[in-house]
Amino acid sequence: MKKVTVWKILKGDTKLVVEHNHIEDGHVEGTYPQPLDPKFKNQLSWKNFEWQKEFSYLDENNKVIL
Repeated sequence: MKKVTVWKILKGDTKLVVEHNHIEDGHVEGTYPQPLDPKFKNQLSWKNFEWQKEFSYLDENNKVIL
């Protein structure tokens, strides 16, 4: 199994709306996902949002195991 971090973005005035955003390889220590590549300028704004992360694993079929 492969380690991944599942990222969810907190939305709305109360930050109670949680929306799955993406997964990142490994168990990431930061407070927001890192841009896939610096050339993706829109991903640089990720640091301005509130995020929730969960450490998880991908199985042999690439399904997330929480």
